[in-house]
Amino acid sequence: MFEQELKTNQLISNKIDIFSLGVVLYYIACGNLPFDAETKEEQIEKIKQNYSELETHQLKILSQDGKDFISKLLDNSADDRPTAKTCLQDPWLKIDNEKD
Repeated sequence: MFEQELKTNQLISNKIDIFSLGVVLYYIACGNLPFDAETKEEQIEKIKQNYSELETHQLKILSQDGKDFISKLLDNSADDRPTAKTCLQDPWLKIDNEKD
């Protein structure tokens, strides 16, 4: 979990950068932080709940691929988050060069 990363100082892994990218993309998409809280403790509890349990209605302007991508980035388990290379292969980031 993200909290374990904080406690065990595993922030050296680039998986924390992937998580941070998810936070930034979420903020750009809806103008709110995905784990906004009044206290640090409340924020950690929200992170522990995992993104998949959070409301995604705020991301209504995004395609399902976009929502899925951000959800993967915000996974509270570093082991389950995609690598940077895998992120670049995500369907949401692929440019469709085919004309309709």
